[in-house]
Amino acid sequence: MSTADRIRSMIVNDLAWTGSPDVLTPDYPLIDNQVLDSLGIYQMVTFIQDEFDIEVDAMELVPDNFETIGAIERLVNDKSA
Repeated sequence: MSTADRIRSMIVNDLAWTGSPDVLTPDYPLIDNQVLDSLGIYQMVTFIQDEFDIEVDAMELVPDNFETIGAIERLVNDKSA
């Protein structure tokens, strides 16, 4: 399963996304469409730290890093490199 698929799965299963998973494209605005709020970002950070064994620094907790699945995937890939 790709990084984006794992993130999408987390949104659907852990954040109880009620929309179609097909809507959650790499560039779908998660914050603007209220898929992620402050609590959701906290849950996402916990998920990516556990799932990908990376540490997200406080300076990385900015909306740009969580705006889309693609942005989250880039953060994970950058931290994993």
